[in-house]
Amino acid sequence: ATIQALQISDVSKGGLPEKISDLSSAIGASKSIYTIVFHSASLGLGAAKDLAEAIKSSSVLERVQLANNHMGDEGIRFLSKSIAQSFSMKYLNVSGCQITNQGATHLSEAIKESTSLQALVASDNAIEDE
Repeated sequence: ATIQALQISDVSKGGLPEKISDLSSAIGASKSIYTIVFHSASLGLGAAKDLAEAIKSSSVLERVQLANNHMGDEGIRFLSKSIAQSFSMKYLNVSGCQITNQGATHLSEAIKESTSLQALVASDNAIEDE
């Protein structure tokens, strides 16, 4: 049996380290993990950088759900660059990740460049009409 999905949810503060490089390396190298879910996992900027590397390295990762984490615009900038380069990424959920218009700009650039992204969910952020 192979692992096809990894889910870590509702982690209290301090439950996951700021950097999750070992876990992200395993995700990036996996040929079977298609979905990762880090919902309310207290992920910040360091974890966003690590996950961006996993997205860039993975040839099979299709769904990434990062709702209700605290990565902000800077974390989204790292993720967006990797999503733009990914050939497998189809779905991204960054709802409630403290994204402002700056982060929305990073996401829009990723959407323009991506050849695989089919769905983006970014509700419950501080994105405003300009």
